[in-house]
Order: sequence, then C-alpha cells, then structure tokens
Amino acid sequence: MELAYALLETLPQASVLYHPLIDQQGRLTDFTTRYANQALQAISPGTDPQGHTQTLFQRHPFTRQHLDSFNALLVSRQAFRLDYEAPHRSLGYALSFHYVEGDMLCRYDDIADQKPAQGLNHPTVDLVKALQATNQQLRQQQGLLEGILNGSQNGLLSCAPTYNEMDQIVDLRIELVNPAASLINGLASEQLVGKTLLTAFPALADSALMAAYLHTAQTGQLQRLEAHYQDDNLTGWFEVIASPLPQQRVLISFLDITDRHQAEAAHLHQAGLMQRISESGHIGIMTHKPIWDQTGHIHDFAFTYVNEQAQRWLNVDLGQVTRQSVRFLAAGDDKEELVRQMARVVQTGASARRELTLADGRVLFLVISPLETGCVTTFMDVTQQRQVEQQKRYNAELEQQVVERTLALQTSLARLEQSKADLQGALAKEKQLSELKGRFVAMASHEFRTPLTTVLSSASLLEMYEGSQQSDKRQKHIQRIRLAVKQLNSILEEFLSSDKLTEGLVRVRPVLCEVPRLVEEVLVDLADSLKAQQTIQLSLSCPQPVWVDESLLRKILLNLLSNAIKYSGPGSVIILEGDSKGHLLSLTVSDQGIGISAEDQLRLFERFFRARNATNISGTGLGLHIVGQYVALMNGQIRLESELHQGTRITLSLPLAKSGQEP
Repeated sequence: MELAYALLETLPQASVLYHPLIDQQGRLTDFTTRYANQALQAISPGTDPQGHTQTLFQRHPFTRQHLDSFNALLVSRQAFRLDYEAPHRSLGYALSFHYVEGDMLCRYDDIADQKPAQGLNHPTVDLVKALQATNQQLRQQQGLLEGILNGSQNGLLSCAPTYNEMDQIVDLRIELVNPAASLINGLASEQLVGKTLLTAFPALADSALMAAYLHTAQTGQLQRLEAHYQDDNLTGWFEVIASPLPQQRVLISFLDITDRHQAEAAHLHQAGLMQRISESGHIGIMTHKPIWDQTGHIHDFAFTYVNEQAQRWLNVDLGQVTRQSVRFLAAGDDKEELVRQMARVVQTGASARRELTLADGRVLFLVISPLETGCVTTFMDVTQQRQVEQQKRYNAELEQQVVERTLALQTSLARLEQSKADLQGALAKEKQLSELKGRFVAMASHEFRTPLTTVLSSASLLEMYEGSQQSDKRQKHIQRIRLAVKQLNSILEEFLSSDKLTEGLVRVRPVLCEVPRLVEEVLVDLADSLKAQQTIQLSLSCPQPVWVDESLLRKILLNLLSNAIKYSGPGSVIILEGDSKGHLLSLTVSDQGIGISAEDQLRLFERFFRARNATNISGTGLGLHIVGQYVALMNGQIRLESELHQGTRITLSLPLAKSGQEP
C-alpha cells in the first residue's frame, strides 16, 4: 500500500482514499478514511493523512441521496462529480469520485480551473500480468495504483533506474503509463512501456528535466519544476513533479500548462502594451466597468483608470474621474448614445468607433473595445485633422466648381462654335438658294419667253389667214401653238415635280403594269416633238406585267426620251431597250446627240444644272435631277455614259415590287 500512498502524494489535487462501511444487513452506511494526501491540508487544515479519525459523512454534510450515489458507484464502477465549497477558502471545488478495487477515491478539482479533467473513464493500464507472481496484497496495491493513475488528469510514468558499468544511474526505464500520459504525448502505452526515457524522448538528453529525474532516483528527493519540451510528437510547457518510489524508482507526473503559459504571456503582453500605449503621451486611455440596474441592464459605466494624457485633455485628475460615471462626465445628448454604444461593446464583444464633440468645440475620435468584463476607450484629439479635412473639402468643392464652370464655359464655346458653323451653313445655303433663284429667274425668263412669243406670233398670223386656201398655213401655226403650250406645260410639270420631291410628298405606289403598252403611250405623247426624219427604235423583252410605280416610270421615260429628241439632230435614231428578268427591270435610252463632257457629267444630276454645250437649247436643268430622285425613291440605280459629239447612253435598273409592295 505504501506505493499507492506515494502515488497519492504526487497528485497536485487534494485526494482521499475511502473504504466502505457495510452494516449487518449489507447496506452501505459510510466510508472510513484509508489515506489522505498532503494536498488536503490546503482545503481542510489539521487533517491527519495517516489516521482514520474522520469518515466521509463526518468530513462532508452529504445526504441520503448522496449515499445512494456512492452505493451506485460501488456497483456500476462509473465515476461522477459533485460541486463543493471548502469551509476555509473562498474558492469552490468539484469532487470526483472513482472506484478503486472495492474502495473509493475522492479527488478535489479547483472549479476555477475550467480545463476538463482527463482520464476519468479511460481503460486502466493492464499491469495484472506483470504482477501475477505477487501476493494478494500486491494485487490489491496494483489495483489501487491503477485506480489512482486512471483518476488523475496528470500524465503519470512509473520508471525504474538503469545503471552503467560503474553502477551509476544513467537512465530510467518506463514500467507503467496512465491514459492521461498517452493523451498528452500522443503515444500509446505499448509504445512506451519497456523503453527508457532517453529512447522514448530523445529531446530529454542533457536537459534540466532529465537531470531532475536522475537526481530524484539517486537522492530520493522530490523535484518540482516547469519546463519547455519539444520533439516530433510533443511540444509545450509542462508542470513536472518527480516523486521517489521504493527501490530508486521514480514516479513522473506532468501536466500540459501551455494554455496557461500562453494566457499569462498574453496577459503580460497586453499589460505591457497597455503600459507602453498609456505612456506614449499621444493617446488618451480610459477603462470602465459597467453599472447594472435592478432589471439586469447596463445603466452606466464607472471609470477605473484614466491615463495622464486623458486627464490633461479632460482637465480632470484621476481621483475626480474615478468618483464619477460616464453619464455624469459626458455632456450633451451624445452621452446617452455613448453609454448605449459602450453597452453593446460589452454585450457583443465587437469594438466600436465614434466621434465626440466637446463643449469647447474640440473633436475626439474614440475606439471602444471589450476588456475583461468591461471596456477600454482609447481616443485622440482630431480637431486639427478635422479642420484640415474641412479645408480640403472646401478646396475640393471650389475645385469642383471651377471644373464645372470651366465645363460650362467650354460647352458655351462649343455651342457658339456650333452656332457659328450653323450660321455659316445657313449663309452658304442662302447663297446657294440665291444662286439657284438667279439661275431659275434667268432660265424661267428665257424658257417662258420663247413659247409665249411663239404663241403670240402664231395667234397674230392666224388672224390674217382666212379662207380655205390658206388652211395649211393656219394648221401650221396651230401646231406651233400646241407645241408651245406642251413646252410650257412640261416646264411647269418639272417645277411641280421638283417642289414635291423637295417637300417629300412623292410616294412609290406599285401597280401591275404592262411595259410595252406604257412605252407606246409615251411615244404617242412625244410624236409631235420628233424632229424631221427622227425615229425611235424599240427593243423590249417584257412579255409579262410587272409590279412598278407606273406614274413615276412614265415620267422617267418621257424625260429621257424628250432629252434624246431635243439634243439629237434631224434624221437621228433613238433606241429604247428594255427587259425584265427575275425581280429587275432594265431600261436603256441611247441617242446620237451632242453628248456631254466628262467634267459636266459630274454635276449633271444637280438641280438647275445644264451642260455648257446645251446653253443654246431650251431646258430647265431639272429633268435629269428629277429622274435621279425618282430612281432613288424606287431603290434603283442610274448609269450615264456619254462622249462629246458621240451621243449619250443612260441605263436604269429598277427592282420590281412583289404583289404591290414597295420594292
């Protein structure tokens, strides 16, 4: 049992081994103390670790319900926990109860340490085979050892010494491993049992830890230390206790305290950082703790710390501030929102930022962050920065206004330039119209004068001819009057057509047209215009009616054929060719007239333009212009080929409509 008691002494937690008391009816009535370790003194001063003066129910005010739980533990062997407040300390404990070979182990865990206990329900290390040759007491001791090992959240290694040739202890061989040790170092017990420490953990060579283990084995003195260990499987800070066991054996107890070290380091870092920030002299720092009302809501915040910079900015001292609250110190309507924002930081853990304007007009930029159960406010005087930003915004607004006004000026200049261009265009058009007007007046005075003179002279001569003997002469002058009237009608028709085209009043209206019939009608209209011995030869291949605007086509043919007659001499031949293939009507008018120069051909389709070699021949200069406009309306094409004194050839290509639709 001494080895089991030694194991209990290595545990950092207060632990007591109890033996059950059974009455004559076989009922559990209480537990006697078999052994209590030294750590129990911190919780229950005056405890006799070797005596059995106190039973479990004498040490703790348990009830019948607890007795039923203890009885269930002895039957089911399932561990359980109870909360307990030590009578001589302000801290609370959780009591863990474990079954140990018919006995019960009670361990006291500090509730302040929230790290869950390890190894409560892990399988026990199978040491029965290694101790089969021992007596019943050794087997009971082995069971107690396994129960204590399994009930510990510390990693435990029981090691035996190994010697060199000079009978010196140079290493320790692992004999026993508890489940917590396997969880901490990540190695199963079968990977450790039988190996030496330096074999299982090579990083221990020449370390302070290994020196402490060997010192305990050699001198029997208990060693406690904190050390950092690192290898491929295990890295961190550990709290280590090396306890002596019989026959120079050593029980090594270790606990991973890396989280605690990191928390302490973080706390020290935060404290140092806060101190450095506080001493920087550029940032005001205030810490606050919440003030709760009766309904459990945060009503206000008390000041717990204000650094020197904050005191200078607020013009207060630490003693004055710590006797006031945020709601009392803050001014204006901002204080309500400030308190609400600080409460949200405490409740959500999320930092917040805001600006606060003081009564004297200064502007503070605040960052409110959570700090333990309260919050910390860091702030800077940003009045100068805000003034600079306001000046920058003002300058930016001025620059924007300059840009906008510059753009407006540029737009106005562009509009002036456009107005100037429009005015110049209008002047050019006015000049062109003036020129057209002059040309029109000259042309009209000339063209109208000739037929009117003919009408007047022929009418006067008709009055002189009487009787049947002069009927031929009378008929001649009547014919001249008829031709003059036709000429005037043609001129007026051209003027009207040009005016309608200019105003966009002409529309294409296809009808089913027989081209040979239309040509014959045109030739009848032109019969009186033919000069002596002039002939018009036809070569038409349009057997089927086609969909085309008959009115526009008639005017086109009349214009082209009358031009051919007018600009060709007596006895000349005019040829009209035509065919319709697919959806295209082709017409060609060829003459043997005076022809047109290449230079004049470039302007031939302009309104009122006349070739230079046609000035002595009557005409308005509108005929080919109108023909070109009609062809364009019908989506057709016109091609002119001419050479001076060799005649002219004009070819039309007109797309045919389908079922009366526009081409």
